[in-house]
Amino acid sequence: MSKARGRKEGEHLAIHRHVRISPRKCRLVIDIIRGRKLDDAINLVKADPHRGAYFVGKLLRSAAAGAMEKQWSGALM
Repeated sequence: MSKARGRKEGEHLAIHRHVRISPRKCRLVIDIIRGRKLDDAINLVKADPHRGAYFVGKLLRSAAAGAMEKQWSGALM
């Protein structure tokens, strides 16, 4: 079974594990940035005072780097 199943074209997945913070606290930040462009989301996370913003920011940057890597590796094949 493919991990890409159920995702739309252009969507990528990143998982942040072993974070010592409740999902509810991170969900506050995620709800604010859901549906926004990457640049807007990163700027909002940088300005957000919630504790979960730090972890969501790391996750966003990781997802963006993974998407870029996947795009470049697909172009080389």
